[in-house]
Amino acid sequence: MTSASPALISSMTAIEPRPLAVERCALEGDLESLHAESWGWALTCCARDRDLAEEVLQVAYLRIVSGRARFSGKSSFKTWVFGVIRMTARSERRRAWLWSTRHQRTEAARDVADSAIPADRHVEDDERTVTLARALARLSQRQREVLQLTPECGSPRRRPSSSVSSWLNDSSRPTTRRPSRSSVGSRRPAVSFP
Repeated sequence: MTSASPALISSMTAIEPRPLAVERCALEGDLESLHAESWGWALTCCARDRDLAEEVLQVAYLRIVSGRARFSGKSSFKTWVFGVIRMTARSERRRAWLWSTRHQRTEAARDVADSAIPADRHVEDDERTVTLARALARLSQRQREVLQLTPECGSPRRRPSSSVSSWLNDSSRPTTRRPSRSSVGSRRPAVSFP
């Protein structure tokens, strides 16, 4: 008899879903009577996006019928259904936003330029260099100097070919020194007069 007791208890739990099925039929009937208004509310919550509103309404109905959203009776049934639709629309918008931001990051990662120099780039650069050298050879000496920004050889400001910094540090370059603003008012003459 000890083995019959657990079977009797488990068979009693099998009878229990019948009232749930009746409640589910009543729930479905109530949802069906509110469908037109629910559809309008879903469109409003989804900013008139029909595809999103269809999905939101279906997910909301699924939540209600499956029992994930439970009616506690604190408000009217219509208000509760509209609240479930609103919260579902909110979560669907959030899910869509997260999906789009993830894919925007991957799209941005795909659009990163390849840092490697293409093989034909060297050939193009060489062709440009040769074309430029030929064009410069056809010019007079003075025109080449102006285009290449190189002063005449005898100029005291002649820029050394090594770098600009060595030219700036060149002592033969004429320099002018401007007084600092703080020393302008308190400047003493270099030569005193009797």
